[in-house]
Amino acid sequence: MNKKGGILDLVLHPVFVTVVVLGLVFFSVMHAITNIGESKEFDKKRLAADISLLIESFQSVPRELNLFINYDFPSDFNLDIKVNKVKVSNGDSQIFFFERNPDFDVFSRSFKKSDFNNSKLVVFRSGNKLDFAISKNFKLEQDIFCPSSESLLTKIEVFPSTITEWLVKNRPNIFSETSLPSGQADLVVGFMGIPKGVRVYTLDETSLIGCYIIASVVKEFPEISANVVPVNPKFLHGLDDRKIILKEKNSLVIGFSQDIDKKRLAYAIYKGLNNYGLS
Repeated sequence: MNKKGGILDLVLHPVFVTVVVLGLVFFSVMHAITNIGESKEFDKKRLAADISLLIESFQSVPRELNLFINYDFPSDFNLDIKVNKVKVSNGDSQIFFFERNPDFDVFSRSFKKSDFNNSKLVVFRSGNKLDFAISKNFKLEQDIFCPSSESLLTKIEVFPSTITEWLVKNRPNIFSETSLPSGQADLVVGFMGIPKGVRVYTLDETSLIGCYIIASVVKEFPEISANVVPVNPKFLHGLDDRKIILKEKNSLVIGFSQDIDKKRLAYAIYKGLNNYGLS
């Protein structure tokens, strides 16, 4: 240090300068490494929370809609979706919980990091099913949402048709053929011809049963038009065949076109009724 004319000259030794520089470099590197670690943990938290919120959102969309989304999930992490939680991991893990709607079946799935190489996570809802897949293997099925049923059908009377024989033959303890309802059945089913596809004409009391039948028909015949049509018998023409059947309180009418395979349709109707609840 030299003192000339009141001015201080600070002279640093080269070795001291080198140590300071190396110390700053080391600090910078360690800070960067720490940030990388913190960033990975943050990413895991963010992804787990984001997918959990996405699941809750899918459960809140109107039930008649089918939907899906391609989600850019990074190939740095594993993903586990089970019961009511999402876990994102790569060594350590981060977990986020979500609320489950009891009307939905939320499937448990596990994916490895390698699954997301050149592929996306698909979150999709179809009918009562909320599921997850890898985009390269994904195909959305057109399911129909039907609320849970807690009822059981023990006696079903069926008007004569090409469908009736198969139903009665396979479950004679539940199905019986009739042209004059007894008033003692849990459900009365009639049939009619329509130009195209399948329709189930229902009363308020049988709308849920109609939903289960159509949901089953759509699975068996994904290529045809099928829907539930609520009907008020008061507004039907006096000669309308549906009016005769729908005067019964617990009744519905299934319309179908003649080009449909009757045995497959009978099976689909039975399966739908069974899904609703047969004793």
